[in-house]
Amino acid sequence: RTLFSLIRCAYSNKKIKAIIIGGGQIFQSNGLFPIRLFLIGMVAKFFKIDVICYSIGVSKDITPIDKILIMSLLKRSILIYTRDKFSQEQLFNWGLFSVKLAPDIVFLLNLNKFKLNKKINEANYALIGVPHIGHIKKVKHKIKEDEYFLWWYEKYMELSLSQNVYLFYNTRYDMASSIRFKKWVLKKYNTKIIIKHTQTIDELLSLIQSSSLLVSGRMHSLIFGDIL
Repeated sequence: RTLFSLIRCAYSNKKIKAIIIGGGQIFQSNGLFPIRLFLIGMVAKFFKIDVICYSIGVSKDITPIDKILIMSLLKRSILIYTRDKFSQEQLFNWGLFSVKLAPDIVFLLNLNKFKLNKKINEANYALIGVPHIGHIKKVKHKIKEDEYFLWWYEKYMELSLSQNVYLFYNTRYDMASSIRFKKWVLKKYNTKIIIKHTQTIDELLSLIQSSSLLVSGRMHSLIFGDIL
């Protein structure tokens, strides 16, 4: 859809100054993703549109063919910023020496105020974050909701043998997913699950900081859990 929208806008009277790819996007060997990047690069070249890659990540496991497709876009980019040092060094090894670093904003948060005394403040509960299935289908295209929720339910039951387990989220899509998962578990297994709702980043970080374990399919949640 993005590619078709780009072509449609380019053919219309709307002037497109640049295509910006980023926001934490990981360049990797993932189905049709490298082909999409290649096609975006071709469209940009045809319509003479600049490409900017901002705050991107680069996987270490990229096939030779996918590397060629991805490089076709990167070579046409007027600016490339990676979100982490590893990705920057990866592109240096590919011969792209003008790549700059723009750390993901999560690394710039002032987390020191949450680092109180973890042993004292740590509670005996685990947190599970169930990402929206649409996020997972980008990687595992054919997964069904029942199959997806069953995996998380088994993880929930495994953890609940030794501690309290709560659902949490850090996006509005995952909040909807948590509510849907909660209803699914109640209907299928008659098991009540508690969702820990948070309204602010401070509340979320305090919740994570006080937990004994965090399981999530979201990068930012895992970073928070690791840092805190």
